[in-house]
Amino acid sequence: MATPDAPGPRIDAAKAAARGLVDQLPDSAKFGLLTYGTGTGSSDAEQAAGCQDVRTLVPFGTLDRGRVNTQLSGLRPSGYTPISLALQRAAAVLPAAEHSAIVLVSDGEDTCGHPPCDVARQLKAQHPGLTISTVGFRTDDPASAALSCVAAATGGLFVVAGNAAQLSARLLATQDIDTANSSLSATGFGGLTIGTRAVVIRNTYSDFPLVAPSGTVTVTWRDCDYTFVDGVLEGIAPRDGGRTIDGLTRGTEVGKATELYGPPMAAASGSNGSGTVTFLADAAHSTAYRMSVSDFSNAGNNVVGTIQSIELCRCVPVVRPQPGYGAWTDEMLVITPQSLGAVKRGMSPAQAQEAAGVSVVVEDGSIEPQTAGSTPNLALLGNVEIHVAPQRISVSMHQALPISKPEIRTAQGFALGASLIELRRIYGSRLRPIASTANSSANFYTVDADGGAIIFGEMTNVYIEGKGDVSSVVSQICSGDAGLTASQCW
Repeated sequence: MATPDAPGPRIDAAKAAARGLVDQLPDSAKFGLLTYGTGTGSSDAEQAAGCQDVRTLVPFGTLDRGRVNTQLSGLRPSGYTPISLALQRAAAVLPAAEHSAIVLVSDGEDTCGHPPCDVARQLKAQHPGLTISTVGFRTDDPASAALSCVAAATGGLFVVAGNAAQLSARLLATQDIDTANSSLSATGFGGLTIGTRAVVIRNTYSDFPLVAPSGTVTVTWRDCDYTFVDGVLEGIAPRDGGRTIDGLTRGTEVGKATELYGPPMAAASGSNGSGTVTFLADAAHSTAYRMSVSDFSNAGNNVVGTIQSIELCRCVPVVRPQPGYGAWTDEMLVITPQSLGAVKRGMSPAQAQEAAGVSVVVEDGSIEPQTAGSTPNLALLGNVEIHVAPQRISVSMHQALPISKPEIRTAQGFALGASLIELRRIYGSRLRPIASTANSSANFYTVDADGGAIIFGEMTNVYIEGKGDVSSVVSQICSGDAGLTASQCW
């Protein structure tokens, strides 16, 4: 919770979200506040104490907003993550014979060796009226899976939040599970998940319409339009205009979507003042929210207007470098399987120098940027080392220097130096793990596309190689399904 990527410290975002929830509760609500991992450090010597570090900050009783906000202000993350013990302590103060709810917010896994899902099942058996909803704040796959299991075991809601605005909205969503389950999430709607085959859906819902196994087909079921491409669910459009789990619906200003999901990935004007705006919903599943907007305008990528309808679809726009963009003196360079900015694989030194817009030097048939004080094997452009060979471009951040210009991003938006969580969020199942070479302790992921591949490794480098070259490298170094473990990717 101390990680500053919410943006800002995650704990500050969690405090703000909790305050927002408390503000929405009725004065007569019964409420309690527990915390864990705030009273010890995280050293091995403190593990025993840290795994008992669950504190009641506000005893369960009639809501006292002032006391809750005072206790939230003093929270400081510091220790272990005893999620299972925290759930047990929370359940112990709730009335066993009544309907009651626990909401767990976490940015990681239980670090004390007690599977929270097993504990959740036990608590549900003891308290049939109990639901536990879980909010994963920028969690990775193992942590998300554990939190999802807790919610499923107790009939609660599981949601993942990627920023402070989403955390606030999705914490509020846990207060009305029925509404949340009937809203568009980042991956589906009403129990149907984007990417599911029609035959699988009909096995679960016998009244679902028949879908042709090929071509693009849209069917209507339970007042919602479902679009299939070759028998796979690609789009969901509720006929009432739709509602996202974050509360966006017909009549919401589109600026609220920007707060939640970041800048639009695409925005296009239509007729009579209308427009269509697309926001990233979930990169791992390549889903987006495509919104029709009235009173539309777009000045300097500042989109304004009123949402009229929302569709969830696998319609993430492909981000391409703009023609003529990509001199190595620019603020940002886009890296693809074929190019770094305007410099493409296979260019001659003269062609690469003209495209790069900087002086380059040829060393043993390869191209490096010529900078003041550079040495043959360490050529820096800002803090970025670039090496261009006939069939490969490599880019690495020099670890001795802070992050600076130029910023290097893939066409899908992954920034050199960003975390492994972000890499997985953007590429999801497209990532293929490959093991390290015999003389390297690093492991790698690769993404194949457009006749080439990008290899991401843990030393802050990005390599681009030809398709044949990547295949031969993989066959030599692959020794299992090893994955990246470092927090920085290259």
